[in-house]
Amino acid sequence: MFTRILVALDGSDHAQHALSVAINIATKYEAHVQLLSVVHPNTFMSSPYPPTSATIQLMEQAFMAQRQHQQTILSSAFDELRQHHPQLECSMAIKDGRPADVVVQTAIDDHVDLIVLGSRGLGGIKQLFLGSVSDRVADEARCPVLIVK
Repeated sequence: MFTRILVALDGSDHAQHALSVAINIATKYEAHVQLLSVVHPNTFMSSPYPPTSATIQLMEQAFMAQRQHQQTILSSAFDELRQHHPQLECSMAIKDGRPADVVVQTAIDDHVDLIVLGSRGLGGIKQLFLGSVSDRVADEARCPVLIVK
């Protein structure tokens, strides 16, 4: 039934639990597990005033730090998956963009059968304005979506 499962990771406890659920499903169906982390550009730092070179430099540094943090999360999950479930095929990717859009497009591009993600990420108050990533993925995805609490 499932041959390719996409798991969105952001470092939250909900995402970690989603990974555990995805591994259980993948083990049952002998499915490929694809780990994905998305780095959203720091658009919240926008201002009505033209950015200065110092502001641009700070934003670039924040973006690179966020990217490195996400890479660490992915690598850790990938290593743990390979160590504890060597029979499962797995891959990982880190991409830039709006998280919900990237998850949905990756699922389409990679012919994913199931998307698994946590019900709440690390979004905090941003979600009040931008909407929940899991809600948007569930609305826009072309394949089944499992949202894990």
